[in-house]
Amino acid sequence: MLYIGRVASHLKTTLPEIRDYVKGKGEVGEYLYETYLNCMKEHYVKSRVIWDIATIAYLIEQNWTTNELVDSPILSEDFRWSFDASRHFIRYVVCYHNF
Repeated sequence: MLYIGRVASHLKTTLPEIRDYVKGKGEVGEYLYETYLNCMKEHYVKSRVIWDIATIAYLIEQNWTTNELVDSPILSEDFRWSFDASRHFIRYVVCYHNF
């Protein structure tokens, strides 16, 4: 499992970016554009986090990130994270590098 954490929340895009760089780039591009277009009623001065790009970036080139293996967290009933050293490891991306 790859956990991107707060890093992914900085990977945002806007409708104009999706329209200019994704729309018209094949069936997947059209699907992504339509999905983004229909995700909210008003797009003016709004952006959305694009979580999947964070994971793909790590899979393409691990050196683009600072990452570490950590014990997998447990989400408690009160929605807080707790940790147990006996659990399996996950890869935690601490930050992305600007190249």
